[in-house]
Amino acid sequence: MDSLVNFKTNSSILSHIFLHLPSTVTFSDGSAIAYTYAADGTKLRTVHKAGGATVTTDYCSNVIYENGIQKLLLTQEGYVTLKDAKYHYYLKDHQGNNRVVITPSGTAEEVNHYYPFGGVFASTGNVQPYKYNGKELDARKGLNLYDYGARHYDASLGRFTTVDRLAEKYYGMSLYGYCNDNPVRFIDPTGEYISPIYDENGILLGTDDEGLKGRPIIMSESNFKQGMSHKEALKHSLGYEGLTNDEARSNYIKSYNSLKDRPDYDGHLTFKEANKWYREGNGEPLFVDLDKIDLSGIVSLGEKYVGQVKAFNLLLVSNSVNDGLVYGQITLKRYPNHTVRAFADKYNFEMHSWKNPLNWGRNAETVIGGIVAGKGTGYEINIYGSKKLKPILPWIK
Repeated sequence: MDSLVNFKTNSSILSHIFLHLPSTVTFSDGSAIAYTYAADGTKLRTVHKAGGATVTTDYCSNVIYENGIQKLLLTQEGYVTLKDAKYHYYLKDHQGNNRVVITPSGTAEEVNHYYPFGGVFASTGNVQPYKYNGKELDARKGLNLYDYGARHYDASLGRFTTVDRLAEKYYGMSLYGYCNDNPVRFIDPTGEYISPIYDENGILLGTDDEGLKGRPIIMSESNFKQGMSHKEALKHSLGYEGLTNDEARSNYIKSYNSLKDRPDYDGHLTFKEANKWYREGNGEPLFVDLDKIDLSGIVSLGEKYVGQVKAFNLLLVSNSVNDGLVYGQITLKRYPNHTVRAFADKYNFEMHSWKNPLNWGRNAETVIGGIVAGKGTGYEINIYGSKKLKPILPWIK
């Protein structure tokens, strides 16, 4: 795969692929590092060549191989060295940094002290590579880059080596910036802005009007309203220190790191994903972007209808069969400038009264949908954001 971006330092050149992840690092003495990724950007292999020696590291889920031999088994609280089957535990600070590595008997094997942006200013022992924010530090040949998944981070600069893939959403922020230049208050577990809202116990509350892809916010549940504006949400932000204890911080980081695996991570929900979540999601809500729902068959009749609420059958008025199957009937409220917002929807195959002929078509669709989905638990689909309708006539106000 061709490199699209090169990043030069005094001793090395980083070449990046289209995923904004490094493909190779070439050093002035001829040493090199090569990276291999899956299509979604998950790192699969790193090959270090230096001084005539080659070290190949393979990442197979939570098992790490070195030169074809199983080396580490990563766990939530530390790791196991597979050569001797011994456990090692992390002691973390409030930012999720691995400060101390201890044995089951309490013996300290490694101690790290960090600057706010992640540089290590003092340490004893160096038995494993996972350091600041729990991220892997590649220190070979003085490279000193942290792997955040979506991007690599240089703690000496307080900057990522490539732009944020969600940069178009945040024009007022540095494309390379880390935690909006405030690592004491914020953390960035993946290297890109992701914006769910959590309570002080680290439990996911929902989203603001930017959905799952924006800046993470921690607030009191009493101040939260699903779909609230991002600006309003920021006013109530408690910062990372708002998490009450270690358990809350663990809940938050675990949930945050799993967001990319959710079917609603991209703001769009397919019929297959909706049915799978019905069977396996345990009734937990999903969050989708109204702008990604096809409303092309719905037109604005003018500004005199602002404030009105109306329901539409998307199987009849949408050009997307998928959206019709997922949402069935969607309820919209009109706002100025021909825009609409949507009310939350229930994915539960609920039947309406057969006495009303207007429900016959909907109920027939529901029966078929329930058969296809199988046995499961209903859940709420929260629809965030807004969408502008096409005026029925260009001059309509």
